[in-house]
Amino acid sequence: MDRNVRAVQKEGHIKKKYHTRYEVAFYLGKTPSFVSEAANNPKNPMPHFRIGSSQLVYAFLLDEVDAWVDKTFRVSKLKS
Repeated sequence: MDRNVRAVQKEGHIKKKYHTRYEVAFYLGKTPSFVSEAANNPKNPMPHFRIGSSQLVYAFLLDEVDAWVDKTFRVSKLKS
């Protein structure tokens, strides 16, 4: 487990501006693979940035993640 995730678990809140997929997964109560799949969803991707020369590191802003969750799951419930 990422040591940043352990620090988040101890503190119970997140203070950083950009967050890893592990931190976002913990924040949402989901798995890191869910976050990766949501970020790569071609129809409705979770807002993120790719960092580094290989573009393999994801960075997320929690405000954007919250807005995406509200929009995505509100629309899903309305369609049901």
